[in-house]
Amino acid sequence: KLTPLCCLIGYRIRNPMETKLVSAKLRRFGVALLVSVAASARAQTYTATDIGALGGSCSVNACVTGINNSGQVVGWYYAGSGLIDAFLYSGGTMIDLSVLGGFPTGGIPSGINNGGQVVGQAHGHAFLYSGGTIIDLGTFGGSDSVANAINDQGQVVGYYSLGGVSRSFLYSNGTMADLGTLGGSDSGATGINDSGQVIGGFGITPGVNGGVQHAFLYSNGTMTDLG
Repeated sequence: KLTPLCCLIGYRIRNPMETKLVSAKLRRFGVALLVSVAASARAQTYTATDIGALGGSCSVNACVTGINNSGQVVGWYYAGSGLIDAFLYSGGTMIDLSVLGGFPTGGIPSGINNGGQVVGQAHGHAFLYSGGTIIDLGTFGGSDSVANAINDQGQVVGYYSLGGVSRSFLYSNGTMADLGTLGGSDSGATGINDSGQVIGGFGITPGVNGGVQHAFLYSNGTMTDLG
């Protein structure tokens, strides 16, 4: 299977063993960090804030995966006994999302928009969490799926696996659409702006370590190869 450019954290940490791929650098610091940037004409200053891990037994394994313009942060942490839980950091308080109504235990968030809507993956399915309600986005007939990003209009992008390959999807107004691959077998959407333009990667040729991959821009129904 060709590994798409967009294999991000939500997909990789379905299996707790796979967290080693994304948390090795975090172990060096032992904390999840929120970094604030203050820009001036002469210099930039950075402040790192330890937002903790809600007391998990393996709290060195924690990671932030998304932030909105209000400074709300989402991420995941080990809650003990190999269990991964999602958190929301807002107003200086870290909240375990798994204890809120409707949020799936073991759900892994990958993004949050300015309306506080959260997307990610839970139990192999892409999800949208909005206003206390969890929406299973399904797998488009495939084996699994993951949501990577959401814009302020509530449009969600990600990818799903079907027959050993990955395909990009766009979820909008309750409908999931396959964005295609520009002739290759694999693709995966990684981001979307408030105009509905989508970015990601697609496979040109299969092979070891993902073969040849190109970036794409999907806009107004057309996917463009960015090289």
